Amino acid sequence: MTSRIATTLLALALAGCGSTEGPLRYEVPIPAPQERVRIAAGSVELREVTLPLYAELETIHYAAADRSLRSDTEVLWADDPVRAVARGLVESLSALTGARVAESPWPLAEQPDAELEVRFDRLVADADGIFRASGQYYIARRGADGADVARSFAASAPYAGTDLSSLAAAKGAVIAQVARQIAEGGL
Repeated sequence: MTSRIATTLLALALAGCGSTEGPLRYEVPIPAPQERVRIAAGSVELREVTLPLYAELETIHYAAADRSLRSDTEVLWADDPVRAVARGLVESLSALTGARVAESPWPLAEQPDAELEVRFDRLVADADGIFRASGQYYIARRGADGADVARSFAASAPYAGTDLSSLAAAKGAVIAQVARQIAEGGL
Protein backbone atom coordinates (compact mmCIF):
# COMPACT_ATOMS: atom_id res chain seq x y z
CA MET A 1 0.00 0.00 0.00
CA THR A 2 2.74 2.49 0.94
CA SER A 3 4.55 2.04 -2.35
CA ARG A 4 1.27 2.67 -4.20
CA ILE A 5 0.77 5.93 -2.32
CA ALA A 6 4.35 7.00 -3.00
CA THR A 7 4.00 6.05 -6.68
CA THR A 8 0.73 7.99 -6.94
CA LEU A 9 2.19 11.05 -5.23
CA LEU A 10 5.27 10.90 -7.46
CA ALA A 11 3.15 10.49 -10.60
CA LEU A 12 0.96 13.42 -9.60
CA ALA A 13 4.02 15.54 -8.89
CA LEU A 14 5.64 14.63 -12.20
CA ALA A 15 2.41 15.35 -14.05
CA GLY A 16 2.44 18.83 -12.51
CA CYS A 17 6.08 19.53 -13.46
CA GLY A 18 5.28 20.51 -17.04
CA SER A 19 2.28 22.56 -16.00
CA THR A 20 2.08 26.15 -14.86
CA GLU A 21 -0.90 25.29 -12.65
CA GLY A 22 1.23 24.65 -9.57
CA PRO A 23 0.75 21.95 -6.94
CA LEU A 24 -2.43 19.93 -6.47
CA ARG A 25 -4.45 21.03 -3.43
CA TYR A 26 -7.06 18.99 -1.59
CA GLU A 27 -9.89 20.32 0.56
CA VAL A 28 -10.98 18.41 3.65
CA PRO A 29 -14.75 17.85 3.47
CA ILE A 30 -16.49 17.55 6.84
CA PRO A 31 -19.44 15.14 6.76
CA ALA A 32 -22.77 16.36 8.09
CA PRO A 33 -23.91 14.63 11.29
CA GLN A 34 -26.86 12.26 11.04
CA GLU A 35 -28.30 13.16 14.44
CA ARG A 36 -27.96 15.71 17.25
CA VAL A 37 -26.15 15.37 20.56
CA ARG A 38 -27.61 17.18 23.58
CA ILE A 39 -25.05 19.15 25.59
CA ALA A 40 -25.25 21.38 28.66
CA ALA A 41 -23.39 24.33 27.10
CA GLY A 42 -25.32 26.74 24.91
CA SER A 43 -22.12 28.30 23.60
CA VAL A 44 -18.56 27.03 23.19
CA GLU A 45 -15.35 28.87 22.39
CA LEU A 46 -12.68 26.80 20.64
CA ARG A 47 -9.64 28.51 22.15
CA GLU A 48 -6.90 26.48 20.54
CA VAL A 49 -6.13 23.51 18.32
CA THR A 50 -2.60 22.15 18.30
CA LEU A 51 -1.25 19.64 15.79
CA PRO A 52 2.02 17.75 15.51
CA LEU A 53 4.57 19.59 13.34
CA TYR A 54 4.07 17.35 10.30
CA ALA A 55 0.30 17.89 10.48
CA GLU A 56 0.73 21.70 10.68
CA LEU A 57 2.50 21.74 7.32
CA GLU A 58 0.54 22.17 4.11
CA THR A 59 2.12 19.09 2.53
CA ILE A 60 0.03 15.93 2.84
CA HIS A 61 1.97 13.46 5.00
CA TYR A 62 1.41 9.74 5.24
CA ALA A 63 3.14 7.08 7.33
CA ALA A 64 5.12 4.46 5.44
CA ALA A 65 5.30 0.83 6.57
CA ASP A 66 8.58 1.59 8.40
CA ARG A 67 6.74 4.36 10.35
CA SER A 68 8.62 7.15 8.58
CA LEU A 69 6.50 10.08 7.44
CA ARG A 70 6.55 10.91 3.75
CA SER A 71 5.18 13.79 1.69
CA ASP A 72 5.43 15.48 -1.68
CA THR A 73 5.70 19.25 -2.16
CA GLU A 74 3.37 19.04 -5.18
CA VAL A 75 0.46 17.53 -3.19
CA LEU A 76 -0.90 19.95 -0.58
CA TRP A 77 -3.86 20.68 1.64
CA ALA A 78 -6.04 23.48 0.26
CA ASP A 79 -6.13 25.42 3.55
CA ASP A 80 -3.80 26.00 6.47
CA PRO A 81 -4.08 22.66 8.32
CA VAL A 82 -4.53 24.13 11.81
CA ARG A 83 -7.22 26.50 10.56
CA ALA A 84 -8.92 23.70 8.60
CA VAL A 85 -9.03 21.37 11.61
CA ALA A 86 -10.32 24.16 13.85
CA ARG A 87 -12.99 25.14 11.30
CA GLY A 88 -13.95 21.48 10.91
CA LEU A 89 -14.36 21.06 14.67
CA VAL A 90 -16.42 24.26 14.92
CA GLU A 91 -18.62 23.24 11.99
CA SER A 92 -19.12 19.71 13.34
CA LEU A 93 -19.80 20.80 16.93
CA SER A 94 -22.30 23.44 15.76
CA ALA A 95 -24.16 20.98 13.54
CA LEU A 96 -24.07 18.18 16.13
CA THR A 97 -25.21 20.21 19.13
CA GLY A 98 -27.06 23.28 17.89
CA ALA A 99 -24.86 25.34 20.23
CA ARG A 100 -23.16 28.58 19.26
CA VAL A 101 -19.58 27.48 18.58
CA ALA A 102 -16.80 29.80 17.44
CA GLU A 103 -13.03 30.03 17.43
CA SER A 104 -11.03 32.47 19.56
CA PRO A 105 -11.25 35.33 19.87
CA TRP A 106 -14.88 34.96 20.95
CA PRO A 107 -16.89 37.16 18.56
CA LEU A 108 -20.10 37.60 20.60
CA ALA A 109 -20.90 40.01 23.44
CA GLU A 110 -22.12 37.34 25.87
CA GLN A 111 -19.28 35.13 27.13
CA PRO A 112 -19.35 31.42 26.14
CA ASP A 113 -20.56 28.76 28.58
CA ALA A 114 -17.50 26.60 27.91
CA GLU A 115 -14.00 26.94 26.49
CA LEU A 116 -12.38 24.10 24.56
CA GLU A 117 -8.80 23.20 23.69
CA VAL A 118 -7.94 20.25 21.45
CA ARG A 119 -4.42 18.86 21.27
CA PHE A 120 -3.68 16.28 18.60
CA ASP A 121 -0.75 13.94 19.21
CA ARG A 122 -1.32 12.13 15.91
CA LEU A 123 -3.17 13.07 12.73
CA VAL A 124 -1.88 11.02 9.81
CA ALA A 125 -2.75 8.56 7.05
CA ASP A 126 -1.20 5.23 7.98
CA ALA A 127 0.23 2.74 5.49
CA ASP A 128 -2.62 0.30 6.22
CA GLY A 129 -5.23 2.54 4.58
CA ILE A 130 -6.55 4.04 7.83
CA PHE A 131 -6.40 7.75 8.68
CA ARG A 132 -5.86 8.05 12.44
CA ALA A 133 -6.05 10.79 15.05
CA SER A 134 -5.42 10.78 18.77
CA GLY A 135 -4.85 13.33 21.48
CA GLN A 136 -6.59 15.11 24.34
CA TYR A 137 -9.27 17.72 24.77
CA TYR A 138 -9.92 20.08 27.66
CA ILE A 139 -13.18 21.81 28.52
CA ALA A 140 -13.25 24.69 31.00
CA ARG A 141 -16.74 25.66 32.15
CA ARG A 142 -17.92 29.05 33.30
CA GLY A 143 -20.18 29.16 36.33
CA ALA A 144 -21.23 26.30 38.57
CA ASP A 145 -23.07 24.17 36.00
CA GLY A 146 -20.50 21.41 35.61
CA ALA A 147 -16.95 20.28 36.23
CA ASP A 148 -14.02 20.89 33.95
CA VAL A 149 -13.12 18.00 31.64
CA ALA A 150 -9.81 16.52 30.46
CA ARG A 151 -10.12 13.45 28.24
CA SER A 152 -8.29 11.54 25.54
CA PHE A 153 -9.69 10.81 22.10
CA ALA A 154 -8.91 8.43 19.25
CA ALA A 155 -10.58 8.30 15.86
CA SER A 156 -10.01 6.55 12.55
CA ALA A 157 -11.47 6.26 9.06
CA PRO A 158 -10.47 4.17 6.03
CA TYR A 159 -9.26 5.62 2.75
CA ALA A 160 -8.51 4.16 -0.67
CA GLY A 161 -4.72 3.84 -0.91
CA THR A 162 -4.17 5.68 -4.19
CA ASP A 163 -7.05 8.14 -4.05
CA LEU A 164 -6.00 11.43 -2.43
CA SER A 165 -9.60 12.68 -2.45
CA SER A 166 -10.49 9.61 -0.38
CA LEU A 167 -7.61 10.41 1.99
CA ALA A 168 -8.94 13.98 2.41
CA ALA A 169 -12.46 12.63 3.03
CA ALA A 170 -11.06 10.26 5.67
CA LYS A 171 -9.38 13.20 7.42
CA GLY A 172 -12.72 15.03 7.43
CA ALA A 173 -14.46 11.96 8.86
CA VAL A 174 -11.84 11.74 11.61
CA ILE A 175 -12.34 15.42 12.53
CA ALA A 176 -16.11 14.84 12.71
CA GLN A 177 -15.55 11.79 14.95
CA VAL A 178 -13.37 13.84 17.31
CA ALA A 179 -16.10 16.51 17.47
CA ARG A 180 -18.67 13.84 18.36
CA GLN A 181 -16.44 12.45 21.10
CA ILE A 182 -16.03 15.94 22.54
CA ALA A 183 -19.78 16.60 22.42
CA GLU A 184 -20.65 13.25 24.01
CA GLY A 185 -17.77 13.35 26.48
CA GLY A 186 -18.22 16.56 28.35
CA LEU A 187 -19.86 19.51 26.65
